[in-house]
Amino acid sequence: MLILGGLIVLAALFLLVKRYEARMVLVGAGIVMCLVSGAPMKALDAFAKGMGSGMIASACSSMGFALAMRFTGCDKHLINALAKILLKVNWLLIPGGWHGGSGRRHLHSHPDGRRRAPGYGSGCG
Repeated sequence: MLILGGLIVLAALFLLVKRYEARMVLVGAGIVMCLVSGAPMKALDAFAKGMGSGMIASACSSMGFALAMRFTGCDKHLINALAKILLKVNWLLIPGGWHGGSGRRHLHSHPDGRRRAPGYGSGCG
């Protein structure tokens, strides 16, 4: 039994190194270990016991909500709605506006302070 458990752990490590999805690999390894031990419901009992803490329950519910949002396409609509609001109050976005303005000022400046057209002095033609 101990050797079989070690083989399951090694298989899980191999799959994790091969960059398989970690949650699926670990849950699968746990279920296989419970099946091998002869008590398949132990995995579900442990999950239900862990759901008693508020952090696990909130993480599971938020992941479910995110999946439902992606499945229905509501995530794209939410992003579009938030972007429209930001476009109406773009004056509130001071850090982004300041950075964008200061970057343009220095983009095409000449070393002696004169402004020049983009592509001037590029060596083409």
